[in-house]
Amino acid sequence: MDCKISCETWLVILGTLLSVLLRCCTTLHPYSGEASPPMYGDYEAQRHWMEITVNLPIDQWYRNGSDNDLNYWGLDYPPLTAYHMYLCGRVAQFLNENYTKLHDSRGYESESHKVFMRTTVLLGDIFIFIPAIILYYHTCIRLGRVQEGEIKKRKQKPSRTLNEIKPMSPSLSTVLALLYPGIILIDHGHFQYNCVSLGLAILATVCLLHDRNISASVLFCLALNYKQMELYHALPFFLYLLSTCVPKPGQSALWGVLRLTKNRLYGSRGVLHRQFPVARGVFEDKVANVWCALNVVFKFKTRFDNYQMMRICLFATLSALFPSSVDLFLRPNLRKFVLALINSSLAFFLFSFQVHEKSILLVAIPVLLYFPYAPFVCFWFLCVSVFSMTPLLFKDQLAVAVIALSAFYVVSFRVSIEHAYRSSLNAQEGLREYYRSLFHTLLDIEYNKDIVKMTYRQLVKNYDALRTLLFHSVMFVSLLGCVVLGVLALALEPPARYPDLYPLIRIPQQFEDVRNIKEVVDESDGCGGKFSCVIVSEKFKGETVAAEAQAGQFRAARGAEVDPRLLAEDFHSGAVGRAETRWITRASPAVCPATSREQETANARRVEVNVSAPGKVILHGEHSVVYGKLALAASLGLRTKFRIAEISAPYLVVVNLPVLDTVFTYDLRKIKQHLIDPPLPLARQPSEFNWELPEFVHHAALVDKTDAFMAYSVGANNLNVAQQTALRSMFYLIAGILGSVNVELGSVLLESRTELTVGAGTGSSASYLVTVAAALVQYVKVKRGDGACNVSRYGFKPCYWDVNAEYFDEKELEMICKWALCAERIVHGTPSGVDNTICTYGFMVEFRKGLAPKLLEGMCPLRILLINTHVPRETKKQVSKVARLHEQYPDLVENVLRAMEDVAFTALQRVAALNAALRARGDAPPDTARYYDELGRLMTVNHHLLGALEVSHVRLDEAVLLLAMRGLHGKMTGAGGGGYAIGLVPPHMDARVVQDVAAELAARGFSVAITELGGPGLMLD
Repeated sequence: MDCKISCETWLVILGTLLSVLLRCCTTLHPYSGEASPPMYGDYEAQRHWMEITVNLPIDQWYRNGSDNDLNYWGLDYPPLTAYHMYLCGRVAQFLNENYTKLHDSRGYESESHKVFMRTTVLLGDIFIFIPAIILYYHTCIRLGRVQEGEIKKRKQKPSRTLNEIKPMSPSLSTVLALLYPGIILIDHGHFQYNCVSLGLAILATVCLLHDRNISASVLFCLALNYKQMELYHALPFFLYLLSTCVPKPGQSALWGVLRLTKNRLYGSRGVLHRQFPVARGVFEDKVANVWCALNVVFKFKTRFDNYQMMRICLFATLSALFPSSVDLFLRPNLRKFVLALINSSLAFFLFSFQVHEKSILLVAIPVLLYFPYAPFVCFWFLCVSVFSMTPLLFKDQLAVAVIALSAFYVVSFRVSIEHAYRSSLNAQEGLREYYRSLFHTLLDIEYNKDIVKMTYRQLVKNYDALRTLLFHSVMFVSLLGCVVLGVLALALEPPARYPDLYPLIRIPQQFEDVRNIKEVVDESDGCGGKFSCVIVSEKFKGETVAAEAQAGQFRAARGAEVDPRLLAEDFHSGAVGRAETRWITRASPAVCPATSREQETANARRVEVNVSAPGKVILHGEHSVVYGKLALAASLGLRTKFRIAEISAPYLVVVNLPVLDTVFTYDLRKIKQHLIDPPLPLARQPSEFNWELPEFVHHAALVDKTDAFMAYSVGANNLNVAQQTALRSMFYLIAGILGSVNVELGSVLLESRTELTVGAGTGSSASYLVTVAAALVQYVKVKRGDGACNVSRYGFKPCYWDVNAEYFDEKELEMICKWALCAERIVHGTPSGVDNTICTYGFMVEFRKGLAPKLLEGMCPLRILLINTHVPRETKKQVSKVARLHEQYPDLVENVLRAMEDVAFTALQRVAALNAALRARGDAPPDTARYYDELGRLMTVNHHLLGALEVSHVRLDEAVLLLAMRGLHGKMTGAGGGGYAIGLVPPHMDARVVQDVAAELAARGFSVAITELGGPGLMLD
């Protein structure tokens, strides 16, 4: 006996060491989002949480702010996770402060940091998950043996079926549980800390087995406060513990607990809002739940909004878990408890709201706990659970790890089950003896008779044996199918028409309706064959323009209609086209006389929209505007142009951003299915929303929706940060604006050209987003036609517009400005609202945060020198720098900010006085020189105040000093740290002096342009 115990102990020790070794080997593989800016993946999310928790006070961990942008991996797990991240972050800070440096550490990747992060997960496994597994199986099997002894004492006859072979030994069960590939791949490959919450839940189960209910309650509460997904297991724990307290279930006792819970949750509304993101939708990506499966034939995502789906999911989930929960409450025992855990977690996974692929681990762990009693059923489920996560794991480049760990697990199970059945059946070949005995039991014949002599009556007489045989047949076929599909997914690309073919077969669902995806579209009119073949499709995303041109030439060679804009030379021609909204007429292939007039018109006329918006400079109030102080901004003479032009190629959207060297093609059907057609995530009821109210859109959920499309799009990971941001914000506006109206997007070219330098503080992002929003609004207006009409999508608040395609009225300008501000949050996190306002309205704007901007029309244009330092800068970093300085020296910085407001107010008065003098005198008389001199001096003062806030740069100071040496005044503009400086050029200044200054600046490496401030805003060109 002692020898046997010793052998089992050594087996557990060696199995534990082997499982740790496999975990260490898995850490050598890539992790989620590795080298994939700008959002990276779960690895960056955990690192970012360490950054937030060690640098910010507790009350700001779950709140949006300048230092905690919730759109960038905001903390959305319960407080225990936050405290865990805080401890890990403190250690990281001790090892290398760059690991958690606020803002600067975003996307931090290094080998040493990877070792640190992987080690933190491994420690969670070693100290929580692995001991919990060992304790559970030792306790579970021991209690099982006690129950067997009680049965023998009562002289009960054992079951005749071979299904009820005695449970597997605790040592074998422990080793197999520790080798389960699912949690190894997700925690040590993909990168998460599931081992902590799942380990705590298992420890709570162990306490229940020992009748330590208070300890079980504490441990499960810790698990629930680490990850809210432990709600999958909450009801069985609650009802089992309640059954020990209430002899007979009564409504009053249950209602009292519910009321207590409700009252205690009111104080944590902000934390709960982060943990339960309703606006994200019913499911994410390719997850094998019921809603994803049924979505193939019945479009839940388009027929119901999120709040309706939430109620449907709640009803379905409760209906699925109610029977087993009631049975557990009325007749509780420990084996029923584990089965109730399986049923509850599976019900949540299949029917609940917002399910992710990784959530299958919450089902797999209870299945692991039941493994000793039904090893084949549990083994089958665990293998399929790993297979269901392969889209995520293959995306993370973990295919080698998946294959190796799965193969090792299958071999380990085969060896373990053989050993278990040898001892149970007292045979040299355990599995072979098991199946041979199963057949003889099934046929109800003696063991030594010929198995071929069977009759139908014998076949169906033993139902249990028949059911077991059928199960094993289905299991083997299913696992073989998993292997075949896995090999196909790795070896062969799916057909272009069905990009999600393998996930569709893998689970009874698909992410989109493949029935509507066709590469060859029949456009015949009944009198002759006419087909348009889409060769440029998603396969060309991320390819060079030459590839696009070759595809277009291929279509032309086949006789298909090709829009010349899709040829490479047109992309580089620089032609923006005529600058008014107009219909474009093109030659079309011969049309049968039977074709309707409407079809001829649709084929012959295509919409083109061109808009432009100015850049901006902040004259006064940089940074102080963030703290509620007055700011004065003016439009810049340099402009951004955006163009939407319908093209003839079917189901194609071409995006051309020359300034970012970006040309991309997208399948129009995928844009509609992923961005436009699904319900728009809203923070209000749909009946309260229309496109005039973008503030009612759930911003974070719409960003998630956009990011999901970007991640799905081929080639998205090959973009730099600027390209990613431009495309994300554009698709955000497409999803928001076109998702609000009942206008269909056609095949279009989307093209943006700008005279502004990107990322230099002249409002390039705001100018770009204002033009995108304006072009989409104008596109809707032109497509809807003249006259008053309701443009709102069905279910939204009606919005009747008296459409006028000749100009933007005040209501439209206000709406465009608000949409641009929403999209600018993607670029700058918490924009002040100055940039989008000045780019929309132009001229000069008096702005104060929280108040409507005051447009100062009729202001005199001011000539300036626009000086580009060519020093890259990031607005977020500069804003954060001032925020940290404000926290460290609040009184001192507040005095500087108030002084900046006084400067802005004085400058506003001088500009008004200058305009009054010019209107009275006509041309600039000599007596106006003092106004220009005062304005210049105020600019110099403002520059030095900004320097006191530590946001200047040596090149900016150099430019301002050169201006001062020539008798001109200047200042930095924008957030600082680089970018642009401006110098005021009075009208009485000698032109030769201005030219000499410009030449000297150019000689020192600056780029100089002479332009004007205070021009018009958004225009239909």
